[in-house]
Amino acid sequence: MGGVIINISSTLAISGHAGGFPYSIAKSGNITLTKCIAKEYSSYRDEHTLSH
Repeated sequence: MGGVIINISSTLAISGHAGGFPYSIAKSGNITLTKCIAKEYSSYRDEHTLSH
């Protein structure tokens, strides 16, 4: 059984911007979540993609 998870983020999550702390922290959490899921479930051959 396999599946695909696609998360879409932006470069502001990495670089940040003035007044955008809540946005940047939420999006960087999305990036980290995708990386953790990919490592956790890599043995199941699911596909995890992050686009930003």
